[in-house]
Amino acid sequence: MEERSRLTPQDQFEAHDLDSMRLRQLQTQLGAYGIDRAYLVKKRLRFFPEQPLYILLVRPHQADTQAVLATLGTQIAQELKFYGELLVRLTTETEPELVVQIQAQAPQELLAAALGGGAIAEAC
Repeated sequence: MEERSRLTPQDQFEAHDLDSMRLRQLQTQLGAYGIDRAYLVKKRLRFFPEQPLYILLVRPHQADTQAVLATLGTQIAQELKFYGELLVRLTTETEPELVVQIQAQAPQELLAAALGGGAIAEAC
């Protein structure tokens, strides 16, 4: 379904509902990819909203090469062990619109990661 396969400026997001155990598991897994930041939210859906779609925005290190960037999103999506449906999207400093949109709609539960140090903290 198209609603589940892409993101648009009209999309609405809400706080993720991961419990602390699943959140820690996700944090641990993401730490292995050497990324700068990650944001996790749920997309509000018109069709089958009882089957949640989680959106994971990943901001890679600026020093990463184009070759690394080309495969990182796919690699994370394929390797990450996640209990629900997950759409992984890379974002960069030069493409902040989606990050700003998500922060405006679900700031209290935004998964914001400073992964270089190995820890992820929930933004309040």
